This record gives sequence, C-alpha cells and structure tokens, in this order.
Amino acid sequence: MAGWGSEELHVRSVAMEAGLFRVNGLVPSLCRGGAFEHARRLVAGTLALAFVSGLLVVVAGAAAPSRAVAQAAIGGRSALLAEESDAQAEAEATGEPVVVDSLTTPNQLVTAMPGVDGLTAEITALPSRVRREGKWLDVDESLEVDSESGRLMPAAVPVSFSVSADGDGPLVEMTSPAGESLSLSWPEEFPALPEPVLDGNLATFFGVLPDVDLVVGSYSGGFSTYLILHTAEAAALPEVSEFGFDMVTDGLKVSTDDQGRIRAANDAGAVVFATHLPQQWDAGEPSPIETLSAEEQFAIERRKRAAEATQEIPDSKSELRELIDGPPGARVSTMGLELIPAGDSGASRSGSSVKSGSSGTWSGNGRLRLIPDRAMLTDPSTRFPAVLDPNFNQPDVMPEWAMVWSDGQEWWGAPAGVKPNVGFENYSSAPKKARSFYKFEIGALAGKQILSAKFLHRQVHSPEHACNTSGAGIQVWTVEAFGEGVSWPGPDKIDWQDNNFQARGHRDRCSTNIENEWDVKAGLVSDLSHGYDRMRLGMYARDETNELSWRDYSDSGSIYPKLIVIYNRAPNEPSSRSVRNSSSEPGVWYDSKAWVRTHYPRLVATVSDPDTDDTSRLRHVIKNSSGTTVVAHDSYLYKSGTEVAWTVDKSLPDGTYSWTVSGEDNHGFEGPAYGAWTIVVDTKKPAPPTIEAPKLASYGSGVKLKMYYPSSTAADLYKDVRQYKYGFLTSATPLSKSPTSLGGAVEVTRSGHMGPDWITATAADVAGNVSDPRVKKFKVMGASTSHQWRLDGNSTDSAPSDAAALSLHGSPTYVAGHDQSYDPVGSGSVTWAADDKALSLNGSSQYATSSGESANLVNLHEGFSVSAWVKLDPAGYGRWSLVAAFPGANDNWARARMGLFHDQWAFSLKTSPGGWVDVLSPKVTLEQATGGWVHLTGVYEPSPARIRLYVDGHEAGSAAINDPVDQNENALTPLLLGAYPNGGSAPSALFDGALDEVRVYSGPLDPTGAFLVSREVRNTSP
Repeated sequence: MAGWGSEELHVRSVAMEAGLFRVNGLVPSLCRGGAFEHARRLVAGTLALAFVSGLLVVVAGAAAPSRAVAQAAIGGRSALLAEESDAQAEAEATGEPVVVDSLTTPNQLVTAMPGVDGLTAEITALPSRVRREGKWLDVDESLEVDSESGRLMPAAVPVSFSVSADGDGPLVEMTSPAGESLSLSWPEEFPALPEPVLDGNLATFFGVLPDVDLVVGSYSGGFSTYLILHTAEAAALPEVSEFGFDMVTDGLKVSTDDQGRIRAANDAGAVVFATHLPQQWDAGEPSPIETLSAEEQFAIERRKRAAEATQEIPDSKSELRELIDGPPGARVSTMGLELIPAGDSGASRSGSSVKSGSSGTWSGNGRLRLIPDRAMLTDPSTRFPAVLDPNFNQPDVMPEWAMVWSDGQEWWGAPAGVKPNVGFENYSSAPKKARSFYKFEIGALAGKQILSAKFLHRQVHSPEHACNTSGAGIQVWTVEAFGEGVSWPGPDKIDWQDNNFQARGHRDRCSTNIENEWDVKAGLVSDLSHGYDRMRLGMYARDETNELSWRDYSDSGSIYPKLIVIYNRAPNEPSSRSVRNSSSEPGVWYDSKAWVRTHYPRLVATVSDPDTDDTSRLRHVIKNSSGTTVVAHDSYLYKSGTEVAWTVDKSLPDGTYSWTVSGEDNHGFEGPAYGAWTIVVDTKKPAPPTIEAPKLASYGSGVKLKMYYPSSTAADLYKDVRQYKYGFLTSATPLSKSPTSLGGAVEVTRSGHMGPDWITATAADVAGNVSDPRVKKFKVMGASTSHQWRLDGNSTDSAPSDAAALSLHGSPTYVAGHDQSYDPVGSGSVTWAADDKALSLNGSSQYATSSGESANLVNLHEGFSVSAWVKLDPAGYGRWSLVAAFPGANDNWARARMGLFHDQWAFSLKTSPGGWVDVLSPKVTLEQATGGWVHLTGVYEPSPARIRLYVDGHEAGSAAINDPVDQNENALTPLLLGAYPNGGSAPSALFDGALDEVRVYSGPLDPTGAFLVSREVRNTSP
C-alpha cells in the first residue's frame, strides 16, 4: 500500500518471555505516521481469528465466587453513609465526597459533594459495581487465582464463572444461582492446554495449535474466548476449519434462534445463558496518515533494529488488547454455530444437531462448533492475525445498549469484548457508518429538580494524528424506544442535545484516552416530565460523510458511558403536623378532622428538606367551607428538621375549614401539598345529659343507667357529643363511655355495690367542650338466692325460707374469708369486711353436708346453679378436689359435681344412659390455682339442655346435654360440700383449702348473673 514499506521478518515460532510475545519471522512494515505496528496485527498474510465465547448468567442475583472477597469499599471514594442528610452533613464537615449508600445500585452512585448545592448522581449504562459481603465494590474484571478452587475468577463482576488456571478441567465453567450450569472445555483430541499467562482480565494460552493462541477474557457481563490465528497456514488447519468446544449443561435446554444466537433456558423456559451473533475479524487496514518527520523515522528505525536483535515485539500485551478490541479498519464477518449432541459427529450437519437458525433444542453433553467464514480466511486481502468471536451473554446484567452499522451488522447488550463505534469508517475495504444507542435508568430522579446533566463517554481512538485536538463533531440526541433487534439506521431521533468536537487522536500515536462530555439536561428534564423511567440517547457523527468522524469508545471497566446529574429534591411534606388549642393543649383528631375549641388555633408542622443544606419555609392556606381562602401565610426560612408553630392571626368563627401546608426551599422549588386537613372550630359546650336510673334496683342483676339528650334539647348543643363522663359516689368523673354515634345515648351498669348510691355525669363534645355536671341518686338491693352459706364462723343457711344448715364432718375450722381483702376504692388501706370468715377443710377427713328437713335442696331436672369462693391449698393441686357435689336422693352417688380436676376447673353432670358430661376450663398452673381466691359457678340450663362453667365471672366452657339427667324427675338432691359421695362408702376427693360464700340457685344463672355474683361483696364492718 502507498506510504508503507515492505521490510519483513519471517515468523517461525512464537514464545513467551517476561510477559511479552516473542516472534521469529516476518517483521511488519512501518507506517508513515511513526507508529510501530505490532507483528501480530500487521504481518502480511497473517490473520488473527479470535473465537470469543462470552457466557453470561441470565438469572438475577448471580452467586458470588467462593474466593475471599476484597474488603475495600468503592475505590477512591470516602466512607458510605446510609442517608442523604447524613452524607451531606459529612461532606460539608470533612470537605470530602460522601457516597449515599442507601441510593447505591449496580448502575447508580449518588454522592454528596462539598460545596455543591444538591446531590450528584452517576448513572452508568453497564453495571459498574457489585455487592459483596455487605460492601459495594467497583467492577473489577481482573482474573485472580481463587485459593479454594485453584481456578481463575474475576475480582468483582455481577456474574460468577471460573477459568482453568493450569490447563486442566473445564476451560470455563459457570453456575447460575438456581443451580443450572454450563461449561466449555478444550477438545480432548487437541493437545493439552498450557498454563495461561495473566494480564489483567485476559488469560492467554500460548501455542495451543501451530501459530494459534487461545485467550479468555473476563468482562463485567461474563467471559469471552478468542482463538487467535497468526498465519494463513494456521487458518487452514483442520482443527480450525470447524473448531469447537466440548460443552456440558445441567438443567438447561440449548437452542439457537433464527439469527443464529444461542439460548440456554431452564425447565421454566427462562433464558439463563445466551449469545450474541458470532463474528470474526482481521487485523485491519493501516490508516492513511501524514508523512513522518525525520525524528519519527529515526525512532522507528531504532525500535525496528532492537526488535530484530532481540526478536521481541514491544508492548505485545497492548497489541493483543488492540487486536481483541477490533483494530481500525478491521474486516468483520458473521460466523455460524452448531450444537452437536454427544455421539453425533455432526459431519452431515443434520439429524440431531442444532444449527444456527434452526428451532431444535439440545441438552446434556455435546460440542459447540464454530463455522467460520472460509471465504474471508482464504481471501488474499485478509490481514492476519484475526479474531473468531462467538459469544454468550447474561441478559439481566447486560445494559440496554445497541450499535448498528450501515453494512447491516448490529449488536445488543454490550457483548463481551465489543466496543462501541460512532461515525464514518473509510479505511477498510468495506467502508461503513456506525451509530450507538444507550438507555439509562432515571426512575430515581422522578420528582427532582435537575440542576445539570452531562452524558460522558470515554474515547479511545479517532483517525487524527494530532492528540487531544478538535475534530469532527459527535452529536447526542434523545431517541425513540429501541430494543434487541434494532437495525440500521436505528431508532428515530427526538431532540438534539449537544455536540462534542474533541478528538483523542490515533491510538498508535496518542497514549491518553479522553472523556467526552455532552449537555443533556434538556432531554432529561423532558423525559422526566413525561414520566419515563429510561433515558434513551443516540450518538451520531455530525457529518457521516467525513472519514475523520470515526470514533472508538470503551466502557473502561463498566464506568462508561454515564450520566452525571446534579439534582435538587423538593421539600418533603411537612411532618408532625398538628392543630392545637394552645401551645400546651392539643386539639382532637376525630373522623379524619382536627377539632379545636378556640377561634385562633395554633398550627404546627416540621419543615423537612431532603437536601439538608437547603432552608425551607412553610406555606399555610386556610379556606372556609365555600372554598374561599380566608388566611394565607408564609413562614420564615428554617433549617430542615425545625418544628414551626404559627397561631392563626385572624379569628375563625365556629365552622369547618380546610388547611393545606407545603414546603418551599430556597431555590423556589415547592414540595407537594398532600391532602388538605379539615379543621372544625367549635367553642360551644353541650348541655348536661339526662340520666335515667331506677329508684330501687337489684344487686344481682346490676343497675342499668342511661345517659342521653331529649329531643327538645337544642340540636347544636348535643349533636356532637362524643363521650359521657361519670363517677359513682363522687363528684369526680373518672369513667367514660362513648355513644355509637355522635349525640347518641349510652347505658352503663352499676355493679359491686349495695345500698344508697349516686352518679355524677357530664357530656363532652368532639372539640373537648365539657357540659356542666348532672347528679342522679338511686338505691341497690341484694340479689335473691335459694340457699346461701356465708360460713362466717358458722354453717347457717341465709335463705329466707326452707333453710338448710350444714352438718360439719371432721371438725373443720374457720379462717379469714374472701371479703376481708376487698378494697372498693383502691386505697390499699381499707378493710371492707373485717368479720368475714371461710370454712377451712384439710383434704383428708373434713367436709360438710346439707341437713335438716330441707337438706334436699334442688331438683336437678329443672335447672340449677351453684357458686363458691375457693382458695385451694397446694396439697389439693393435681388431683380431684371437690368443691361441691349433689348426690342422688336414693343411692348417695354423685349426679353433679364441681371442683378441680388435676389442673383444670371442672363442672360435670351425670346423664342416663350417656354418663358424665364434663366442662373443663383451660389448664391452670399451681400458682394460678392456689395463689388466691377463685370464684366458681356451675350452671345447668334445661332448655336447651346445656351446662356451663364460669371462672371469676367469665365463661370457661360449656357442653350440650343430649340425654336426661340421671335422677328421678320429682326428687330433690342434697349438697355435699368439699367431698365426692361414694354411695355407702366414705366420701373421696376431699377438698384441701378454704370455701366461702357458697350459694345454690333453683334455676340457671345467665352470664350477667354469673358475672355479678363473682363481684358481689358485703360490708360487715360496724
């Protein structure tokens, strides 16, 4: 070619010394621009075919490698803090940037910068960090030896895979978080792999075949394998003609789509591993550059002589990377892939094999075979070395990135090793135009005030030979939606954003990459205003006919491209809002309204701005029921977190109002005013309530009292009454009860007291206005029972007629009774019933029976009740301890019984022919059974037939009676107290403890009666 020399050095072998390629053979020509073109790219007749298999896990949350993870936080950044406010305060205090950890994602980093008003969000198109052991780490694609497995693993990438570190085992193996796996191995029929040489993210296996090297590259989204062919002879090897890897899958079904891309899906049909279109490219065309100066020619000659003398090519690692990245002017062609199950040679390319473009599926073991473009490999114009590139990808971690070329080639999802291009390339034999498109997640910026927004990309090559100069412009536009399958010319443009004319210069002449910047604030603001959660940007050459417009860009460890956005957040809804009557008295929140009893309510709220360096004011608006604004007020500016109270400075007549309050920061950015609060101003107190009470009431059934307002009362004085307050035997009103609706009536029951009584009652409305008190007097009489044994030192029955005294057996004694400890006012010093006694039984020989002419007390068939206060001795716990039993009239066997059955209170009734029917309480502990007095009530209801047990006035259980009571219908039964009757034998299950206030009712007590008798206390004091 014009301007290029023909001096060559014949290549016979390739070796590796000190990390550099060593080449014998043809020496490349020298370009006029002064760059020493590396042997593997520019040797005449040499093609480097890189076979790239980039395999990526699709399932989200890929498991981390088993190696020890680096403990450092994101490199070069200061300590992470959880909240924005903490980060801003720390940044201002230290003068250092502080990362907001709570907003960090794989693609987003939010930083509080000292001296910057607002937060700075860095949003990358590719995942740029990973979470490991609770820490965020920058993506690091470098391969390292894992101490546990002995294999190579990437330092920190979103997916998990390993590479052979010694040539043994699978070349690459991956396992998804769900356990699906796929591995690629070097074919067994080929020579064994050597130990690889590491260079950052590349592991190179030299000399795997004659003039052939194998490279495995680690990338953010997975891995790639490159088969490098250094000569045309290497390209003609039978091993290369249809090269492949042995592949093993577990839990996956592998297929190819109609474009030749491989998809490995799990049993649910979800794609776990995938490929992009496989490609191959050569070493490219030398660029037409300007004539070298004498100094440049001298430097090149000196380097050439040094290479001839040492047979080493300088910077061979950089050369390899340049080749893998795709040299300028490289010829590119799409290859085919074929999946061949184990045992099928695939020679016919039919039957069970799965070829590019077919719809079949395959699972288990087999071979992934590469079908290169033979026409390109045998074309004399092909420049060796060249690269064969099939690849795999992980959709869930791949960016929404696309590149389209005017020659019909397209890329999606940033396939491993593929670098984005923009502009017009006119240096190869197949000129083409390129455009690149990106999507960025911007949902986290919704509702923010965008102060600035820049789109940044890292430029690594342009055709100019001047470095960091002004060149052909590259434009950035917002574009319409696009996705996988996008093709030339790409999505439609929407709005132009900015131009950038900065050119890095040719990669062979300029060593420093540059960062290009475009202002995209207008597009971001527009996208957010439309509610978009993605910003779509397209990169175009300003003049797509200008050959100097070609640009190569790089992700540089996944940190490019990116958006740098500085944003201000709106003040929060004012928090801790309240409406008060005064600084010391709160209002009342009821029915979703704030009620006050003043014409000048005090409104309180806390200003809150997420940008803590901002100050904010409160904006109050009060409207009447007609929607007319009656008061509007803006407060002073306050620091975030300040509680601000304002007393309305205009009298508000009684009525209903709405109050809204919002925040506005010092940028004039007003926060949302959430739903208005309703305020009710009510300064009138209600009238005293009417009280209804019987002049004479029965203690046993309680005293019913009613508080209400008669219809003649002025409606506005009682319609909003929310609560009645009352007290007995006092002018105070410590008790309260609310009606079911405002202004309604309530009923209360007076219990636990006998004799003269009185009630004081007031009414309180919603706003807290309290009426004057009203007093009502009444009297409570005692309850009626069939038989009652107080056991106050004697066995007398207190029944008004047919009394039946108890006959005591075994000389029981008397002890302090239940009522002695009763304290009705909670003073702790009042002895309510100093003379009260109880019958004490020893549990072995002592019990009592009803006696006299009225010894037979109750007809069981007609229904009955029995109650007693019980204080069990610990010795009586864990066995049958009978409180009361009713023997049969003729045989002295029990027909009903009540007591403790081991660890449960029990009440039982014997039926015929069904036998005993029991009601048992929940189990009680020793402390619960013996720690004090317990009130038991057993009830038999004849219709419908049912027995119930009450413990301390509350129902503990019940049971239906389905058979007749085992007792003559007309017979009355006696009472056996503290023992179980055994016919003619001595009683058993004797009670150990004290019994008090034993009662028998000739009928069933209802739940209210059972409760009241457990609360009944008498005063025996003088």
